[in-house]
Amino acid sequence: MIEAKHTKEVYNCYKKHHHDTLAIATIKQGKIHIAYEQKEVFLTPNSLAIFNPYENHKTTVINEDTSDYYILYFGLSSCLNLQKNEVFNPLNQHIIEDVSLHKSFFSLFHSQDEKEAELFLTTLFNRYCDAPTINKKSHEVLEKIKTIINGSDYETLTLESLAAQAHVSQNHLIRIFKKEFGSSPHAYILNHKIHKAKRLLEQGHTIAKASVDAGFYDQSHFHKAFKSVFAITPKEFQKRLIFYKTNS
Repeated sequence: MIEAKHTKEVYNCYKKHHHDTLAIATIKQGKIHIAYEQKEVFLTPNSLAIFNPYENHKTTVINEDTSDYYILYFGLSSCLNLQKNEVFNPLNQHIIEDVSLHKSFFSLFHSQDEKEAELFLTTLFNRYCDAPTINKKSHEVLEKIKTIINGSDYETLTLESLAAQAHVSQNHLIRIFKKEFGSSPHAYILNHKIHKAKRLLEQGHTIAKASVDAGFYDQSHFHKAFKSVFAITPKEFQKRLIFYKTNS
């Protein structure tokens, strides 16, 4: 249900991307600009940034002394169980300034206790979620497409094949992707591949293996796509992982 990550150095993510989880983050020092599709905010110490599942965003470090980025990822299925919904009901605030919740965030970050996580999320959902609105048919189409993408080797993924498997027109598929994720199916797939490669690098895979296993068969394209999101090359990212593991 919970994944916790901490980095001393904060990366710029210049290209809009998304997570397939609910992600909540904070920093110990500095300032980060976060641009969503319809809103721009600033993350500062003592506040929490909210990234709803599949919500496009990009981040830019504002202050040079910005450091210590903490983030918690909550699995979508666990969130749906707590919300008692088939579709995730997004939080209506992107920045939350609440002393008690900020304190609870760090307590949960260190404990990663399931019961504590349920209490933390339940409090968030009760305070910051509006009444849900659901288009059941579009939701079913998107869930089917996500399942196809998540279980694919990416080689046969085309707009035509995805639309055919979901039994909708290509134009309709583009429209519902744009409405739900703020991006095209192609951009969604590319984002999925980039984040899969990042996870593989974090697990110790070589750059070549991570890129191929994530569906990139052109190293130049992989390096360009990775840098467009994380503002550093895969090799630089790998070196920083080794440095922080060695010096932590």
